[in-house]
Amino acid sequence: SDIDNNKSLFNDDFGKIMKDEERQLGLSTFSTWITWFYEAGGWTFTIVQVFFMTFDRASYIFTEWWLAVWTKATDEDQEIFGHEFKPQSDGRGAQFDFIKIYILSTLISTFCCVLRSIWVVLGGARCSHSLHRQMLNRVLYAPMSYFETTPLGRILNRFTYDVEVLDVTLAQAMSVTLIAISWFIAGVAPLHNRYITFSEEKSPKT
Repeated sequence: SDIDNNKSLFNDDFGKIMKDEERQLGLSTFSTWITWFYEAGGWTFTIVQVFFMTFDRASYIFTEWWLAVWTKATDEDQEIFGHEFKPQSDGRGAQFDFIKIYILSTLISTFCCVLRSIWVVLGGARCSHSLHRQMLNRVLYAPMSYFETTPLGRILNRFTYDVEVLDVTLAQAMSVTLIAISWFIAGVAPLHNRYITFSEEKSPKT
């Protein structure tokens, strides 16, 4: 018993004041993503972002579809939305009609792309500002025992490197994820529509 007590005196943790740092490694947890969206603006931020990205992808799909229509209009007229477009063989006048629609759709797509990119950046800035303020308040109102058990370098690291990750890395990851989701939906939706149309055309008449 006395030997065990003596061993405990020489334990590595005996008399240790500073606490070991708890760190999470690997991919970001789902709760991290939820916190980011909540601090970025909540439902308002999400709905507006979905709105911008929907117009962005819709305008992009329309631009690609218009190029296909333009390419097909070589020797025959094309009636689109109740308006008749002359074939390309009619000369520059016919080409100019297609060019006007193409330029307009490209400008709309670019404008929507800029809007959704700016909105994500603003959301990331709001999230970073909010979490930084909460972290600063926690540290300022922390008891003295916290500063006695936490190294100063660890606190500074939270306010420097971790804030940089929040400002840059996490915001970029969220932006790329949202863009990837919109690209996926923009690719699957037309294919699904085409599949339904093809199935109806091939299905036997009853």
